[in-house]
Parts: sequence; structure tokens; C-alpha cells
Amino acid sequence: MKNSKFNVGLLQLQIGEDLEANVRNAVEAVKEAATKGAQVICLPEIYRSQYFCQKEDIDLFDLAETIPGVSTEVFTKVAAETGTYLVVPVFEKRASGVYHNSLV
Repeated sequence: MKNSKFNVGLLQLQIGEDLEANVRNAVEAVKEAATKGAQVICLPEIYRSQYFCQKEDIDLFDLAETIPGVSTEVFTKVAAETGTYLVVPVFEKRASGVYHNSLV
């Protein structure tokens, strides 16, 4: 079997308090990485909001999203547009009181 090689892009993003701006910035970074030859692109953990996992704070649970949700909808389209595979970490709300750090 022939070995296949592919290019991986690892994104570093400046994350702020504006969730929508964070998503827009991530989309632009994915598109830029794709134009530079990345075929598999990995976003940073909890890319959509500032990192808050040093301690459990129930007040921050409203940052969680469902699957499907914002991240899956946006990045499914971006992956199709760019012809890339994306690794997108999300803070997932699976059910009332059930939260996960998930990868889609």
C-alpha cells in the first residue's frame, strides 16, 4: 500500500469576548490555511470563546452549543468550500445539565 502524505494546518487565534467575531476570524484563518496548502486544519480548543476551563463556573455554561449548532453549520460549509478536513473543538451542551468538550 502506498503511503499518502497530506499537509496539516494548526491555527492560533486571538480570541475575544465577541463569539460571532471569533467564528468569523476562525473562518478566515481556515480559508487562509487552505490557500497555503493545508488539507487538514485544526482549530484551537474552545475556539469560539475565551478559555475558561481553569475552574468550573456554572455561569459560563451558556457558552455551550448544541451539535448540530453554530460550529457544525458554519464549518461544514467552509470545509466543503475549501476542500479541507477540519478539526473543530466545541463546548457542547448535550442535554440539560450535560456538557462535554467535544470534537467535530
